[in-house]
Amino acid sequence: MEDKFQSARVTSFYRKDGNIEFQDILIEYKLNSSDVTFETVEAYIGKPNEISFNAQTNQISGFFQQKEDLFQTNSIVFSYSDYSKKFKVFLTVKKEGKVISYRELTTSPTNPPTIPPNSITLPSISYESKRSVIGGTEYQVIRVRFQAGSDLSAFKQLNAYIGRPSIISLAADNFNVINYISASFYDTSS
Repeated sequence: MEDKFQSARVTSFYRKDGNIEFQDILIEYKLNSSDVTFETVEAYIGKPNEISFNAQTNQISGFFQQKEDLFQTNSIVFSYSDYSKKFKVFLTVKKEGKVISYRELTTSPTNPPTIPPNSITLPSISYESKRSVIGGTEYQVIRVRFQAGSDLSAFKQLNAYIGRPSIISLAADNFNVINYISASFYDTSS
């Protein structure tokens, strides 16, 4: 079988969406410039010990997902909900429905990025609550105050979130706040 690929490579990327960690698998390729008589470029992905290509039957078996490069972008992307798995990919060139060339690639799973611990300590905070009537509607105004003389120069922006005690919480990434009612921002530039 003639090799129609000038080059082919696979790269894995780590992605987190909420509590789910993904592995995005990018397959990039270049075809030999003289080859313009093919129909499709397709990629098949599967577990290394299950996916295989049978040259006699011209069939790929044991794959769990197949994608075609419909828009001829010279790339195909797969996503899998386990970033730690290793996969085998068959990248194929087809003509009249038959594989006329293929490349076998193996993914290398990525490690999640290391998130540094939250080592910043805020100065002492006090709260002041007042009731205010504006246009016939009563509001509760809550002020967050730092201790007099506190050095806030290390902070570019400070955010304050308010919400019901049993509902507001820190997101799984230990960085974002979720389920809050309102947020206020202190910016050193103002």
